[in-house]
Amino acid sequence: MSLGNLEKRNFKKVLTTLNSKTVNILYLSIFSIYIFCEILLSSELVLIMNSSILSVAKYCLFIIFFMILIFNELKIYFRNNILSYNQLIFGILFLLGLLVFASSKNLHIMVLFTFMFGLSKCPFESVLKTSLIAMSFTTMLVFLMAAIGVLPNLTYYRGDSIRYSLGFGASTLSQAMIFFIFMAYFGLKGRKTSIFLILLFAIISIIVYKLTYARASLLLTFFAILIALLCKLKIFDTFFKKITNVRIFKRLFVLFPFILLGGSIFLTYLLDIGNSFAIYLNGLLSTRLRLQLDAFNTYGLTIFGENFITIVNGKYAGVDCSYLFLYFNYGVVATFILLLGYSSLISTTIKRKNLVVFCILFIYFIHSFTEPYLIDFKYNPYSLLLGTFYFNFDKKIFNSFELYVLLGGKKIGKRITNVN
Repeated sequence: MSLGNLEKRNFKKVLTTLNSKTVNILYLSIFSIYIFCEILLSSELVLIMNSSILSVAKYCLFIIFFMILIFNELKIYFRNNILSYNQLIFGILFLLGLLVFASSKNLHIMVLFTFMFGLSKCPFESVLKTSLIAMSFTTMLVFLMAAIGVLPNLTYYRGDSIRYSLGFGASTLSQAMIFFIFMAYFGLKGRKTSIFLILLFAIISIIVYKLTYARASLLLTFFAILIALLCKLKIFDTFFKKITNVRIFKRLFVLFPFILLGGSIFLTYLLDIGNSFAIYLNGLLSTRLRLQLDAFNTYGLTIFGENFITIVNGKYAGVDCSYLFLYFNYGVVATFILLLGYSSLISTTIKRKNLVVFCILFIYFIHSFTEPYLIDFKYNPYSLLLGTFYFNFDKKIFNSFELYVLLGGKKIGKRITNVN
């Protein structure tokens, strides 16, 4: 090869890398603003301004993201003259999203698959940092606007206790935001999570609880904090390796998302037949089981989801259990595909002995039994990790953070190929 051809080839390689980095920066920038708009739509800001402004803004951002993605993929297609495995899978998932939209009038899963595909090209560490910054900034902004009176900070009551919303649409979401922010921070730092910041999160959680009285979110935040502390102990890592070597426990962990789906259906059935335990649990869970039963009676079997109505006669009629939320909103097919992706992620973390990511996923699985955020990427950025299951299998190429996840927290080079 002549020196001129070598220089030309190297220049082309550098230019391709620069273009890739530029596209990734665009993806992350659009993604961060989209999260900002999404979280604001869950705040009381919609009470003092036309919410359609934020809705139009977020969908414009999605369209821009989609157009950049399609343009970039067309360049790859025309350069290789062949449709890649990743492009084929994205096409199938996007078609599923269209079918869900046609059936349920719900765009979220189509948006999820699009962001998942585009951001799978970015280092997940960057995606997680972007989510952490966007969630933290928006949460502080909402809290501040509620504190200075820009937002009404509506109050609710539990017995004699006054529950403040702190600027969000519900008191429980105000408390949950602390949990979501901590989970993103824990994922970035892993075993190096600062004890000082862990204590700071605990103090903030208690202060927010005194204002919101959101018990479930507080308990879950403290559970996550406890897990973060335990992950620092070598004995906990040893215990994790031993228990996941037991075949029955390994299979239970891998099937855990499907087990929770079955458990939520079974509890709903028990309430339907008047089981005393289910009746007690329904009261403990603020009538969540009753709402699930009402949804089953109203909608029945759904393949691609239903136009699910959450407010009926002025009363809340939504389903908060994520596993049934997926079913009613997106249907049987999408629910199976998404839970299969999560099962694969759990299997990978066990195989690679990655305690931190395993714990994060496990905590989210438990949280999702009573809350609808399993694939809500504005609160749960780890749902975007499903991209490592659906995509990047044609050449087995993973970015540095994905390798960190897949190989159990061991730092290696920026990129590596043929990972088994």
